[in-house]
Amino acid sequence: MKPGALLLLGMAVLAGRAVGQERPAPGSAVATQGPAAGATAATSAPVEGPSAVGKRFRVKYRSAANVYLDGGSAQGLALGDRLSANDGKVVSAELEVSYVAEHSASCKVLRETRPLREGDLLVVQPRPQAAPSVAPPATPPAASRSAATPAAAPQATAASYVPPAPSKPWARLRGAASIGYYRSWDNTESHYDFEERTARLDLGLSEIGGQPLSFVLRGSSRQDSRSRAFSSRTPQDERNDRLYEVALRYEPASDDLTIELGRVGVSRFVGIGYLDGGIVRVRVLGGLQLGAFAGRTVDIESLGLAGGGRKLGGFLRLGPRGRYASGAFDATLAFVREDSAGDISREYLSLESRYSQGSRFSFLERAELDLNTGWRKDLTGKSAQLTNVSLSANLRLEDALSMYASYDGRRNYRYVSNRVVPAEVFDDLLHQGLRAGLNWYRPRSLGASVGFGMSLKENDPLHPELNIANAYSLSAALRRDDVFAPGVSIGLDGAGFWNGYTDGGVASLRIGRRFRAGHSLDLSYGQSLYHVTETGESRQTRWLRLLGRASLGRRFYVLSDLEYDGGDDLKGPRALFELGAAF
Repeated sequence: MKPGALLLLGMAVLAGRAVGQERPAPGSAVATQGPAAGATAATSAPVEGPSAVGKRFRVKYRSAANVYLDGGSAQGLALGDRLSANDGKVVSAELEVSYVAEHSASCKVLRETRPLREGDLLVVQPRPQAAPSVAPPATPPAASRSAATPAAAPQATAASYVPPAPSKPWARLRGAASIGYYRSWDNTESHYDFEERTARLDLGLSEIGGQPLSFVLRGSSRQDSRSRAFSSRTPQDERNDRLYEVALRYEPASDDLTIELGRVGVSRFVGIGYLDGGIVRVRVLGGLQLGAFAGRTVDIESLGLAGGGRKLGGFLRLGPRGRYASGAFDATLAFVREDSAGDISREYLSLESRYSQGSRFSFLERAELDLNTGWRKDLTGKSAQLTNVSLSANLRLEDALSMYASYDGRRNYRYVSNRVVPAEVFDDLLHQGLRAGLNWYRPRSLGASVGFGMSLKENDPLHPELNIANAYSLSAALRRDDVFAPGVSIGLDGAGFWNGYTDGGVASLRIGRRFRAGHSLDLSYGQSLYHVTETGESRQTRWLRLLGRASLGRRFYVLSDLEYDGGDDLKGPRALFELGAAF
């Protein structure tokens, strides 16, 4: 090849690189072959896993910051999936999956016109399709351009533009606040009018400063006013201020180390109860955690942090790894000690366990075993006694049919406050409760439920006249959605009860309408009738009730509950108004 030809060929190659490796002309062999074409195909057709679109999940738990679901990656959920809750044909909430484990997931709330509750049904929505990319016009090869046509300068395409990432907020805010007013007028001979003013706050901050830090504040205030004092323990005017929780938590996603400080009211370990102090959990091996806590017992009936005696202990937890993980088994064994005035008030062991099979079956257990020493052993005559047992199970037979059963047994225990109560007066008998039932419900269709319950008390050898306190009840309900129009529902509820003192029943009929933007209106009529065994007297009460809720926008709402009662026990109107916000 001649030197001139080599020079021209080199200049052409340099010109091609200078314009950013221009595309070949349409129809050329290079346009359909080579690595560049393969890379384009791989980018425009990403490979995705199984889709969960159309699948339904239920709300398992709602915290101030997140909504937790009863399914996870094993059911097809993935990070970024969108879910929605519908009230009739109106979308009442939209969520996005922010963390997913095998059988559980947590979501952040994007929008809601009413607060989501445990048991609400969510449906996975299709992800929005990305707009098809349009290739820029092909530029003719340098060799085919005429001298009169200047070379085009390189331009940025849409694919090369990366929008700036939105700035993260200092913290994510979730919670609710409300103020309320209630008034009842008693038109019976007692003329016992009643008035109540309430205020409630449930505030949660999460991801504070971009860290796994969260803050919770929960409290309430109530002012009661009566037409006159009811008894020495029920004055005419009464104020109740309660601080349930004010706590700072460090909870990384790995769950290897967790720290809770402040007034802790809701912890993974229920047996601790309320605590003014701190709780620390450390993962030592796989699913095994060791924890300890120390502080003071809590008097929640005040806004201050003045606690009682000392409370301390430690626990061992075995469960799945990860803050939001939900494995098949989870158990916590703990020792708790409460002191007062330098003496032991109570010592007990607590066992809490949970077993589940996805969303099909779940079982919960909790038990407390009191360890009596010193004056407690002298009063009870026992070194140990089982004081609290609760069991509950839920089984989903099919998508629309589920059953439940629960048992609770409790026995009063001795501690400092009831130490001086004489043994012949102190109630240390076993109280038991059992409940079971079936629920059948299909969205926008017919739903039904039936249940049975009983409350049993151990026979009292000192007071045999009280051995008629056992109580039993039966309940049933029917519900039909979208009866006359979308959002209209009708419900019929009934229950019967009997014990050694009375027997009777109650029934009510309700019709309601759910409107767009979260508005609702319910009208119900009910009647109760019971028979007094000792006197043979029969008494009845009737009521008409109107319940309404209106969304005011910007997450504010107003709630009203109006009722008029007539009959032997209640006569007169009742009214409740509440203004609140869910944020």
